[in-house]
Amino acid sequence: MKRGDMAGGSAVLHHAVKEFMKSFWRTQSLFLCLHHFLNGQKREEDGLEFRVGTLTGRFKTFTGKGFATGKICLGEIEVVKITEFEKIWSCSSLSRKANAVTFYKPVGIPDGYSSLGHYCQPSDRKLRGYVLVAKCISSDESQGSKLVSPALTKPLNYTLVWSSNSHGNECGYVWLPNPPEGYKPTGFVVTTEPEEPDLEEVRCVREDLTESCEVDEVIFERNSLFSKGRIYVWNTRPCRRGMLCKGVPIGTFFCSQDEDSENDMSIACLKNLDSSLLAMPNLDQVHALIRHYGPTVYFHPDEAFLPSCFSKMELFCTKMGEIRD
Repeated sequence: MKRGDMAGGSAVLHHAVKEFMKSFWRTQSLFLCLHHFLNGQKREEDGLEFRVGTLTGRFKTFTGKGFATGKICLGEIEVVKITEFEKIWSCSSLSRKANAVTFYKPVGIPDGYSSLGHYCQPSDRKLRGYVLVAKCISSDESQGSKLVSPALTKPLNYTLVWSSNSHGNECGYVWLPNPPEGYKPTGFVVTTEPEEPDLEEVRCVREDLTESCEVDEVIFERNSLFSKGRIYVWNTRPCRRGMLCKGVPIGTFFCSQDEDSENDMSIACLKNLDSSLLAMPNLDQVHALIRHYGPTVYFHPDEAFLPSCFSKMELFCTKMGEIRD
């Protein structure tokens, strides 16, 4: 193969890889995973816990703007992922003690950010998961018009969805925030006292900044002959999911005494209205990630056989060179 042919094929390959990466990094869940990964937070996979190194400093020489900062702009709000929690209350099934869940509230929320709802997971699993916390940021639309309502606001009050006395005198109460007109709640609040939670506990999101969500996996179900003791808890996810969809999962749960109430969701997820994609890495940062974490394969100088991916790439470059000629 001529050097010019290889150079032409490499240029075409580089352009194809560049366009692929642009499309690949649009996935919102991958954004959050990268932020979580690059900020040295704990991850747990298959029962093994490990801590990854903080790479933020490695990217300061590049111009990736919002990449690896630990926060993402969604338009008029900015979100941060919280993985530290404080236990509130545990609830077990009436028939099986092994079937139990624990409710948590996020802690370590940065100044200026507000909780959007509490977190829930099965009690027999090690604590893992996340919730997003948010704050209002200025936007061209809000700066240009004084009539635009704030992106986040306090609820008017709360509605008690369910309560239970599960362990002697320990009671739990699940509350749904009641938002002002034009706003949506994005999660529930759990307490151990019968009084309504503080209005500062969570924020509701302006309706045009939210997307509809649906129930996913059932976390907990407690059946009872009486409707008062019945409860169902699910994970939530955006109704529309995919590379070009704008729904952003918050990590909160959905709770109801009606098993079929998932058809009438009272909470929503967030919507990404920021088209600038400032949180995505540039090519220099992608290359730095590959150099740092990508495996390096060494071959013996006399090796006659190479992996098929290398052979196919060489064939691709050859074909591209022939096409250019």
